[in-house]
Amino acid sequence: MATMDNLKDAFAGESQANRKYLAFAKKADA
Repeated sequence: MATMDNLKDAFAGESQANRKYLAFAKKADA
């Protein structure tokens, strides 16, 4: 089972999406 790999991938994906969202929020704010 590659559960740890899956979790790592999911976590990396979440972090990336979160960064994109924060950058967008900053632009919308300005």
